[in-house]
Amino acid sequence: MVTRSIGQAAAPRTRINWGRAAAALVVLVLLLAASTLVAFRTIRDGVLTNLEVARPGSTPVPVGGLSDAELDTVVQDLAVGLRQRQLEITHGGRVITMSAPELGLDLDIDATIEAIRRRGRQANPVAALGDHLIASATTLVVNPVAAIDETRLRQAGARIAREVGLEAPLGAVRIAADGQASVELPPPSEVIDVEALRRVTVDALLGSSAAAVGAVEVPTLVVTPAIDDDDRALLESEAERAASAPITITTPLADWTLDADTLAGLLAVRADHVDGTTRAAIVIDPAALLDVLPFDPLALTTAPTDASIDVSSGTPQLVPSQTGFVFDLDIVAEQLLELATAVGPRAAALEGRQIQPDLPDAVVAELGITQQVAAFTTDHPCCEGRVQNIHRIADLVDGAIVRPGETFSLNETVGPRTLANGFVEGGAIESGEFVDQVGGGVSQFTTTLFNAVFFGGYQIEEFQPHSYYLPRYPLGREATLNFDPPIDLQFTNNSPDGILIATSYTDTQITVTLYSSVFAAVESATSDRYGFSEPEEERRPTPELPAGEERVEQDGAQGFTVDVTRDITYVDGRRESETYTTVYRAQPRIVLVGTGTGGAETPTDDASEPVTSAEPETLPEPDISLEPTITPEPIPEPGPVQNTPEPVPDPPTSPGPPTPPESPGDATPPPAPVEPPAVTPPDAVVPPEPLVDDSSSRRHRAISVLAHNGRS
Repeated sequence: MVTRSIGQAAAPRTRINWGRAAAALVVLVLLLAASTLVAFRTIRDGVLTNLEVARPGSTPVPVGGLSDAELDTVVQDLAVGLRQRQLEITHGGRVITMSAPELGLDLDIDATIEAIRRRGRQANPVAALGDHLIASATTLVVNPVAAIDETRLRQAGARIAREVGLEAPLGAVRIAADGQASVELPPPSEVIDVEALRRVTVDALLGSSAAAVGAVEVPTLVVTPAIDDDDRALLESEAERAASAPITITTPLADWTLDADTLAGLLAVRADHVDGTTRAAIVIDPAALLDVLPFDPLALTTAPTDASIDVSSGTPQLVPSQTGFVFDLDIVAEQLLELATAVGPRAAALEGRQIQPDLPDAVVAELGITQQVAAFTTDHPCCEGRVQNIHRIADLVDGAIVRPGETFSLNETVGPRTLANGFVEGGAIESGEFVDQVGGGVSQFTTTLFNAVFFGGYQIEEFQPHSYYLPRYPLGREATLNFDPPIDLQFTNNSPDGILIATSYTDTQITVTLYSSVFAAVESATSDRYGFSEPEEERRPTPELPAGEERVEQDGAQGFTVDVTRDITYVDGRRESETYTTVYRAQPRIVLVGTGTGGAETPTDDASEPVTSAEPETLPEPDISLEPTITPEPIPEPGPVQNTPEPVPDPPTSPGPPTPPESPGDATPPPAPVEPPAVTPPDAVVPPEPLVDDSSSRRHRAISVLAHNGRS
């Protein structure tokens, strides 16, 4: 029996509305997704994180998190790279190489930037959220957008056809004495499929899988032209108009006039395949056109000129680039046909193939090269052979631009020092002896460039001091150079702006000036000499002197050690300190001992006369170390950097060597790598006052902000 308490009611059963619950869950998920998307867009300003843009023939370029200005620079650089790419086009064993601009291919900069910025910002919230979630875990790659010049692509197709033997036969056009035209269709033939050529060109040069050097087989198809009576009447009417009156083309050489009879002889019928349909068209035969040219087309060719920077006034000024010009038969044939068949004037300036410069104005203008940031000068005697080498290497380097993040190599820029490269014999060091060899003297330029870079505050990657101290150079702050075996001067532009290297010289001085934007202030200090070593004497027998006679061929000199510090204050206030230790070897005293029987030339004590010698085969075993170290320092309070030279006693007197030539092949071991932390200067800074280098003291201090005009 069931009992129930008085006043107790049965518990009601609860019903769940599953439809409403599902709807609420969907709304909740959508709200969560929307909130997440809003959060992502709020937190991630600029380009979506972990986004890259494909770079044809190389690794993708990271663009995640870039500002609009930074993204524009990256895409501009991609466009410059595309314009320099080449494509090998083959058919039947024949190959033609064409550049992207010649094929009518360029980068659509605005569309590419929009494609990059659109990722994570799509109107579809699901797609946008998906991009953000994927970018949080892995990398997204965006392909650049192509821009196609259809006219140039068609002209490229005609040029390719001519080069690889795919020129379609042409039909004849005949103009009677009364001006009436008749046309004859060409036979069926294999021709280039221009639409397919467009696709393979874009994929080979701009696709995500594009190879470093693109190569494609020419796509072809067989066309069979067919026309009705109406089409034939239109062709004949167009031919009659084309040959109705003369045409005048203006060229830089002279005006070129083609009379009506000449034009009639150039007309032909060609089968074109466009949008899947084969049509007949009136054309001017490029091969026939070549026979009536009144000038040499090569005389009209001009090379493109890159944009550059002129610093002759002391302030960098942009020199605009110039487009190159090449006479192109296919382009001229199209121009003549357009003038001959259109309603309007029958005269125009000559058109041709435009060759774009490697460095357009926009790229150079954005490098931020606005002022002088460092300069250094060294002196030398006039009129020696080594001076010609100094001037030659200066000319080869003058105008070089080092872009942000780029590493400059002096050896790569200049090439081997040979007679063919404009160098002559000059003073050098071979196995501790001063001799003449081709390229001698280039170390003077190397030292001058090294000091400009040193006081500019840039990251020095590789340099090597001389093994013997040369008094004409800053103590412990100099560098030598050799091509093979390689001894190089390399530095990285670790600033956000480009660097222009400008050189100038007189008969007795060489100057290197760096132009960029304010990046860092530099103080340098040189220690006293220490760790002296005494020279050894080398006695060399020679039959040139009578037996028993001796001649000092080269005076000896002490070796020693010296420390050079470089304190760098960046524009954001951070500081770094580097210490370089150089051990100069003792210069041997060389004595020639006579072994002859008499009749030798009168001995002389002139130790400064160099001995002629061939290129050294090997370097001497080095015994010099240079180990720079970097010690970060705390950020100081803003304020001007003071320069107070410290008085020091005169250096100890000891026999010194004559002023010798330097060596492109005998030097100290390379320094240990220096890897300072990355630097990101602010937009603006008030630089400290510049200081002048006091090179007359063994301990000196110098500072560079807008310029360092040191001299030694």
